[in-house]
Amino acid sequence: MPRPAVVLPPYYAAAFAAAPIPAEGGSHVWAYRAWVGEWKRAPVHRPEGDAPHFNDAEPGADAAGLLGELLALEGEVAPLLRALAAPRAFAPGERAALARFVALLAVRNAPHAAGLSAAEARAGAEALERTLADMGWVLWTAPAGVHFVTGSSPFHAAFPAGEASRTAGFDLADPSVELTLPLAPDLALHATWRRRGELWRRAREEVLLELNGRTCASSRRFLLAPVPQVPG
Repeated sequence: MPRPAVVLPPYYAAAFAAAPIPAEGGSHVWAYRAWVGEWKRAPVHRPEGDAPHFNDAEPGADAAGLLGELLALEGEVAPLLRALAAPRAFAPGERAALARFVALLAVRNAPHAAGLSAAEARAGAEALERTLADMGWVLWTAPAGVHFVTGSSPFHAAFPAGEASRTAGFDLADPSVELTLPLAPDLALHATWRRRGELWRRAREEVLLELNGRTCASSRRFLLAPVPQVPG
């Protein structure tokens, strides 16, 4: 029997891995699923067998075929998830690769994705990728002792200037729009029209709570973290 498709690319889920336990084998992460009602330690990669895994996708969840493109970005993106918490200039191609990763993940895992045709999903990902390339980026780093969480739909679009906050039906050119995605426990991307280039900033408590709150609001299937809690 073929293995189910995944919700998150395993290399992205692995960025939130927990500290290893001797003899455990392989990367593990703490996963929270609402219908379970508690955090459980789980392997990042699906084990052999028929037991359900937190990262199993629903049948037909990737009608546009975006997963293959996400998986193909591993060699470019996985090292960035580990390295960008330390401020440095982006090497040629790194910003474009990360923008493409965020756009593909955002569209494929959006709550409304099942209602999109393949053409609509691809057009949406391409538009979002272009927008991310043009926006300024704030890379928030988490202080020691706290962390960002991720989840099944980690991308979030917010409009602090208004009431709307969702991942569909919004104007990407709106000057108040903010696009956020946790990249690792110590790093989150915040794209904005209010600045240019890249800026690294230490996340204050209210920023950490806001960004984690956005991830929790968007991710209906599961949350992932290196320890079994959402800070705050």
